[in-house]
Amino acid sequence: MGSLSFTEFPPPPTPPEKEKRKHKKKHLVQNTNSYFMDVKFSQCYKITTLSSHAQRVVLCVGCSTILCQPTEGNARLREGCSFTQKQHPMPPVPR
Repeated sequence: MGSLSFTEFPPPPTPPEKEKRKHKKKHLVQNTNSYFMDVKFSQCYKITTLSSHAQRVVLCVGCSTILCQPTEGNARLREGCSFTQKQHPMPPVPR
């Protein structure tokens, strides 16, 4: 048998918490860090969909109250708002 070098073995897997903190282009599989979320305001209970990295002020659909403020990169939700992260839909299967 020939000698083995270190380049023949794949690199060890990166822990998921470290992978999340990386830049979107440095992930093992490239994907974005942003996500869509359904936000519910506690006073009117209407659901509004917005991006986690919204760059504008987003108002509630029901009562026109400010739901989030843009900050350096991420959107900051107002107190009294609850949110759930939307799941990515499965991509269509090519035929």
